[in-house]
Amino acid sequence: MRVDISLPSRIREGLAAALVADGSCDGIGWVSETSSDPTTVAAALLAATSELRVGTGVSVAFARSPFVLAQAAWELARASEGRFVLGLGTQVKAHLERRFDVPADRPLDRMRDYVSALRSIWHSFQTGAVLRHEGPFYRHTLLTDYFNPGPIEHPDIPVFLAGVNPRMVSLVGEIAQGLFAHPLHSRQYLADVVAPALQNGLSAAGRPREAVQVLVPVWVVTGRDEAETSAAREAIRAQIAFYGATRTYRGVFEIHGWGDVPPRLHALLASGDRTSMLRLVTDEMVETFAVCADPNAVPQAVFTRLSGVADRVLLYDPVPDALMGGLILPTQ
Repeated sequence: MRVDISLPSRIREGLAAALVADGSCDGIGWVSETSSDPTTVAAALLAATSELRVGTGVSVAFARSPFVLAQAAWELARASEGRFVLGLGTQVKAHLERRFDVPADRPLDRMRDYVSALRSIWHSFQTGAVLRHEGPFYRHTLLTDYFNPGPIEHPDIPVFLAGVNPRMVSLVGEIAQGLFAHPLHSRQYLADVVAPALQNGLSAAGRPREAVQVLVPVWVVTGRDEAETSAAREAIRAQIAFYGATRTYRGVFEIHGWGDVPPRLHALLASGDRTSMLRLVTDEMVETFAVCADPNAVPQAVFTRLSGVADRVLLYDPVPDALMGGLILPTQ
């Protein structure tokens, strides 16, 4: 199991972390899209390092034209000599429509077309072939020599897709090189829902299991004393409440018999009652959706949780900074 790292999504802070990891981390450093553009940050980090692989974890695909993102990814792959990984996600309806002002309908079909468009554009960049992608959502039919960046040494840019529910996970199995799972998960959900859905997609496309890397971000509740542990527990409780209020993640609750909780969280979020939201998230839920262990037991606990259901693991914040360096996982 490979261990990836989460890099700060601001350039200055990200550079400091990436320079420490360069040459010592054999995983991927992921830059999330929250309050900054991850491709911009990734460009800075790749330019400053020589060995570290850097990925967007994840970019909101539909907020960007496929051509714009294809062009950016191509240059990052060229300049970094193949160290860039493109992570994409759909985002939820409210953010697409009200924050990015883009359509949110048919996300599964739209993502399929988006990735197909990317690959058509990259093929034209690499071979000079006429660009002709005409899909249900995206059309790209013009690329003159002047605007073609030309071939690069590492044209096969890995694409990781974020997936939670079975249909999107199945799509990953069909068309992507990696699945970027969600930190709101349990081992049972990964084994009983995610793994079969991924295999369905792989089988439909005639691909072997090793064609897709499964990356699982993990919430960790730990600390050097009760104060640190309690702070970590409450931070994860807040994360569970936040994500649980979105219907996208309802299936993760339902498999454990908590299907009534997400609608209640949604109603409380709409009313602004954050305190009651936290009360709805029980300690049992925290222990189900996060790894809870003493610092010296965290590596084995993470490995036990994900063995057989993940190829890569990403320790999610918040883990106390002073502990991060010691959380080295078994590699086999």
